[in-house]
Amino acid sequence: MEATVKKEFKTDFKKWYRKSYDYDNFWNSVPKSMQWGVYVDFFDSVGLNISINCGLITKTFSYKIHDFQVHDIGSEIKTRSEAREKALEKAIEIYQN
Repeated sequence: MEATVKKEFKTDFKKWYRKSYDYDNFWNSVPKSMQWGVYVDFFDSVGLNISINCGLITKTFSYKIHDFQVHDIGSEIKTRSEAREKALEKAIEIYQN
């Protein structure tokens, strides 16, 4: 029986970030909205797509996380930044499982 290795998001993300951007101390000074774009690039590189959408009628935001199947959809979220946070939490959970 082959042992399974649990993916560790923080470790894998840091390796990918350093390889892709080569800035160790830069991350903490970047606004969260800019960090979001880097997180999306990371998840794209491992095959997970994250999208944030705005409902014109409901005036709320939603997110969708998928590869070749939809893993999670969150809806009726009041702000874009809150939708990003919830999407990131769920993407990390999907990545680590």
